[in-house]
Amino acid sequence: MTSFWLKIIAVTTMLIDHIGYFLLDDFVVFGIIGRLAFPIYAFLLTEGYSKTSNKKKYLLRLGIFALVSELFFDLVCFYTPKSVMQNGFRITEVYSAQNVFFTLFIGLLAIIIYEHFVEKKIKEYALCTIIGALMLASVLMTDYSWYGIATIFIFHLYKKGNKKLIIGLILINAILAFVVQNYIQSVSLLALFPILYYNGKKGYSNKWLQYGFYAFYPVHLFILFLL
Repeated sequence: MTSFWLKIIAVTTMLIDHIGYFLLDDFVVFGIIGRLAFPIYAFLLTEGYSKTSNKKKYLLRLGIFALVSELFFDLVCFYTPKSVMQNGFRITEVYSAQNVFFTLFIGLLAIIIYEHFVEKKIKEYALCTIIGALMLASVLMTDYSWYGIATIFIFHLYKKGNKKLIIGLILINAILAFVVQNYIQSVSLLALFPILYYNGKKGYSNKWLQYGFYAFYPVHLFILFLL
């Protein structure tokens, strides 16, 4: 399975998840399907880091799409008639959550800093980088929060098929289930199946398609807002 098909699976399951959440009153079946999306995105982020020739440009691209997507994320999450009718309008709501591109941005930035300290053999600073990224995502309340950063680092530290990778993912999903009581996220472990079949190749790819996958996120949020 190429990265192209992993991206197709990720955007499709994400779209199903968001349709169920925003249009079908949090339809649980769609939410279960949607749990596959983020681990695939996290895995592809670490793959992108290892293969890109310009890490700063990669980071900048994620940052730009995080800022652009935030408007549409806030629209669909906090300005729909549904949320206004149920909760009333509170201007502080727009600061209570940030879109998933911020999670990916923080994750990539933390990986870059982490690897710098590892290269310099300053292990304590490398560990502090991971802890700092977990705390930053939690404080900013990015989508998937600390769980997202932890998932990204597990994929970065352990290669696919490694027992430590599987154990690490099971562990953080167990924490999420039994401490935070978010049991449905455990379904995300099923994302390991397509990831394990990844062959390390891009597959079909061009610049328009590359940016199309990025643009899909804000565009589909805006369409859901209109609906």
